Formats: sequence, structure tokens, C-alpha cells
Amino acid sequence: MSLQYIRKTYGVPAKRGMRIRYTDGAGVIWNGAITFAKGPHLRVLVDDRVPGYRGRLILHPTDSLEYIQADDNPVPNRQGSISEPGGANP
Repeated sequence: MSLQYIRKTYGVPAKRGMRIRYTDGAGVIWNGAITFAKGPHLRVLVDDRVPGYRGRLILHPTDSLEYIQADDNPVPNRQGSISEPGGANP
């Protein structure tokens, strides 16, 4: 599956190199960039690396993600949720 398939199927603006902000179940905000798609998931390179962590996430396109456009305005995912901007990994 490709990023084009993900855009069409899930109605999200996912593109290679696009900035994203992901909020995990514990409320930690991860900032990164989309590198490619594998199956119905996005591979994301995380900006804020933790020692011993490779800095990559595998995410579903509609799972607590904000897609950040070039003008830095967040684009809500299909469910319409946008978390508060800011923050980084501990």
C-alpha cells in the first residue's frame, strides 16, 4: 500500500516528509516527519530522540495524529481531533 492509498482511504493529507504531531496514550507528544507507508500504516521519524530509542514510530493514519501543513496550521485527522500544540518527548 502507498501514501496515495492512505490519503484516499482514510481521507488524510499524508505525504512523504510531511510533519506530524502524535499524542500517545500517556499524553506524551511526539513530533516527527512521515518517511513512508507500509501497509495501512505510516512510518514516522521522530525528532526528539531518547537514548537507546531508534526514533521511529509505526502509526495508523487516524490514530491521534495531527498533520502539520507548511504554514504550520494543524490539520485534524478524520475524527476531527486536534490536541494542544507544543511539548516534546521527555
